[in-house]
Amino acid sequence: MQQLPILTIDLCTSKIISIAAKQSSNNQITVLAVGYSSAAGIKKGKITNMDLATLSIKQSMDNLRQMYSGEFAKIYVNIPSVSAQTYNSKAMVNVPSGKISTKEIKTVLKTAIHNTAISSDYEILHAIANNFIIDGSFIQDPQSYITNHLEAKANIIAVSKNYLNNIRQALRDYGFDSLNFVVNSYVAGQALSNANSDEHYNFQNGHLVIDIGSSCTYASIYKGKSCVFSKFYPIGGNNISKDIALMLNTKIEDANTFKENHASIIVNDDEAKQKVRFPNATNDNSFTEVSAEYLSTIIHCRLEELFYLIKDDIEEHNMFNAFKSGIILSGGSSKIEGIKKLCFKIFENQRVVKLDTGLVLPNDYFDLKDPRYSTAVALVKYALDTNPHYEID
Repeated sequence: MQQLPILTIDLCTSKIISIAAKQSSNNQITVLAVGYSSAAGIKKGKITNMDLATLSIKQSMDNLRQMYSGEFAKIYVNIPSVSAQTYNSKAMVNVPSGKISTKEIKTVLKTAIHNTAISSDYEILHAIANNFIIDGSFIQDPQSYITNHLEAKANIIAVSKNYLNNIRQALRDYGFDSLNFVVNSYVAGQALSNANSDEHYNFQNGHLVIDIGSSCTYASIYKGKSCVFSKFYPIGGNNISKDIALMLNTKIEDANTFKENHASIIVNDDEAKQKVRFPNATNDNSFTEVSAEYLSTIIHCRLEELFYLIKDDIEEHNMFNAFKSGIILSGGSSKIEGIKKLCFKIFENQRVVKLDTGLVLPNDYFDLKDPRYSTAVALVKYALDTNPHYEID
């Protein structure tokens, strides 16, 4: 019997990206179809207009259906971390046989859920093991250990039922009633940490993922596949465009075009003197001319603010030493020239990897190599992971 593909729908950016994909016996991922549309009616992952959101999802799915019209084994929907609540929990269970199996691992996670006081208005999406403890020692993989007790510390991630029901309503027109919701930061961190980065680093000793999207940024720290810190920031690439438009009194479209094609926070002496012209916001026949150095200062200030906000939060949670393997930058604004050097400086010489082509899904329909689509690609890799971390979804 032929394996049915999975469908992923990414709602976490200014675009809705739907991908149909399947995995072969040798673990190679094949993209069957890709759908794309602007995320009208959805702001920072939240549905603000049901009719527009439904139409946006329909446009993305209609594009995908032109390439693939079959059924799906499972459907995964990516939602932003800002919509989620994370609870720390722990539990201990007996090991009757004296040897730990998958049964005891699942039982201890279910017990951790039971031990967590969560409002009935929230739905649990993930119970993720941070650490297992056996006879007082921290163990990453407890499978087959000989012991009488198994203890676990876990993150329990829950999301408002009303929020999820709104998404279900928007997808109901396509007959998608059974949805697997996953939280953006958890998915992105798992996939990004396993990607082949531009410097082929190994991230086994803890890493910080900074995913700079168009409207917001997610910063998450991972130990192995466990997320030990996650924070949402309402600052993204659009803020840079707005800064340029405001300072130069130009249209946001013109500012955004410059940001996507020419943005840099590093200019040499010759480049600094070069002039850049922007049409006036209210008069296309009038132009504002500024130096490349002035533009780089505008961009630098916004990125500097973002990185310091992230750093301050990490230090407040005493997690600054939790990502010794380094930092992964992803998202559309990670393409800005000089961003890697700025991040390196602010985070006190931590190793920084700028993810350009680490997450690649070869296909004949759509260029997914661009870091703007890293979250959508990460969702596919998460959904098809044949060796998932110990968790309950």
